Amino acid sequence: MAGEIKKHRVSVTGRESVEITAVTGISEFDDKSVILETEFGTLHIGGSDLTVTRLDLDGGEAGVTGKISGIFYMETQNTRRRRRRGGE
Repeated sequence: MAGEIKKHRVSVTGRESVEITAVTGISEFDDKSVILETEFGTLHIGGSDLTVTRLDLDGGEAGVTGKISGIFYMETQNTRRRRRRGGE
């Protein structure tokens, strides 16, 4: 359904693999940083030897492997508005 906010999940396995849902795009990536756009804001994955192993924008899923040192959201005005409307 158009405009529907999808469920969002970030699953980390052993600091070596991350699976993300509700992905809408990828802003940039290299071996030290992957920046993904999600239904809930911009998600930054930092580390070393990072590789985007899967990117399915139709299904809203992405996978990243490597040595993961941190994951954080870069909040924008749009994500604050979505949370107020009932997003997670």
